[in-house]
Amino acid sequence: MEMFKRAFGYVHILLALLIGVHYIVLPVYDYGGVEYDLWSVINFFTATGAVAAVFFSYLRWHAAGSSDDSRESIAASVMLVVSLAFFVLFFEQWLASRLFADELTDAGPDFPNYRSLVWTVIDVVFPIISGVVGIHLLRETSSD
Repeated sequence: MEMFKRAFGYVHILLALLIGVHYIVLPVYDYGGVEYDLWSVINFFTATGAVAAVFFSYLRWHAAGSSDDSRESIAASVMLVVSLAFFVLFFEQWLASRLFADELTDAGPDFPNYRSLVWTVIDVVFPIISGVVGIHLLRETSSD
C-alpha cells in the first residue's frame, strides 16, 4: 500500500502542476479550438484525481478517528469535506457538459456564463486540493 500511496502522491503533484500551469498559460497559446480539445483530455485525469483525492482523504480521516491528535483529526476532516465538495462540483459540471453541452451554457438570464464561472473555480481549486493530497501522501510514506 505504501508504494501505491507514494505513486499517487507523485500523480497528484503532477496533476496539480499540469492543471495549474495549463490554466495560467492558456490565454497565451489558445487561438480558438485548441482549448476545448486539451481540457477534454485533461478532464479525464482530473476525474481520476478527484476520485483518488476522496479515497485517500477518507483513508486519512478514518485513521485520524483512532488518533488522539485533534489537529490531525481536524485536518483530515477538512481534507475529506473539501475533496467531497470538489468531487460533486466537478462531476456535476463535467457530466452536464458532456451530456447536455448545448443546453447548459448558462443558468438563465440572472446568471449568464454560470458554467464558465464554475469551471474557473474548478480549475483554480483542483491544483490546491491535488497538491495538498499529494504532499500528504508523500509525507506519510516517507515517515513510515
